[in-house]
Amino acid sequence: RVIQENDHENAAAINRMRRDHATELARIIQEKDQEKAAAIERLCSDHETELAEKDCECKATVARISEEKDQEKAVNIERMRSDHKTELTRMTTKKEDERKATVARMKEKDQDKAAAIERLRSDHETELTEMIMEERHKCEAIAARAIEQKDSLESELRMLKHEFQSEMGDMITVEGTAGKLGYDFAAFMYDEKRGHRTNRIVRIQCPGVKHCGIKVDVIFNGCLVTIEREEFCGMEATSWIRKFQFKPSQGLFEFSDDQMELDFGILKLVFLRTLFVNRTVFFPGHQSRDFTDLDRNWVLPSESSGSDP
Repeated sequence: RVIQENDHENAAAINRMRRDHATELARIIQEKDQEKAAAIERLCSDHETELAEKDCECKATVARISEEKDQEKAVNIERMRSDHKTELTRMTTKKEDERKATVARMKEKDQDKAAAIERLRSDHETELTEMIMEERHKCEAIAARAIEQKDSLESELRMLKHEFQSEMGDMITVEGTAGKLGYDFAAFMYDEKRGHRTNRIVRIQCPGVKHCGIKVDVIFNGCLVTIEREEFCGMEATSWIRKFQFKPSQGLFEFSDDQMELDFGILKLVFLRTLFVNRTVFFPGHQSRDFTDLDRNWVLPSESSGSDP
């Protein structure tokens, strides 16, 4: 009963640990996925906002510069027209050269801005990839530890099941045996009350078997029966072996040698129910040697007689 309760408790604990591990693993994975998704969303939003601001600034700068240059050119053209056509041509050529240089510089700035944006995007993508890989490694490590713990628990459970099966698997009960005789080597087991004591009776049908062909090996809480039948009256020679071992939860039984009987082809085995009594044992008073031990004249074992005490 204690072993069964321990097995139930161990199984319940293992199931609880398994559910807790699975729930914790799912929660951690979900939280990490949410954090990664939020980080990716924030990075994308920041990039889009920054690009939009840069684009707006560039457009505003171009529009402002173009407007200023157009106004300046108009004023210069009007002044040069009033002064001299040659000066107007010279100033126009000069302003055109300046405008081209400005456009070239603006193009260079635009290229520098695009390169900077590309570098920032590449750096952010690399950092994001590293973060994702790090979180993935952490999740894989957690999953590996959970799987290792699960395998360890399953191995321990299999070992406990194997140990329980090896210790209790072959034991029988009164309810688990055949309830009638009628064929060769049929076994029938029942309990018989004699006063305040309950005996367990095992009857085995073994026609044609002699007393010398029966051997009973007494084991803990049962016996091992070996029956050798010689060829007799049309019956073939055969050998039959069976173990009768009772569960300790039903009580302790001691085989009664003097009540074993073989009559009319029926072997009767009797087991007496015994009770285990707790007791305390002390040495008798006449065996006390407290005073004689003080002289150190002890009797040593033979294997240590040659060594010093």
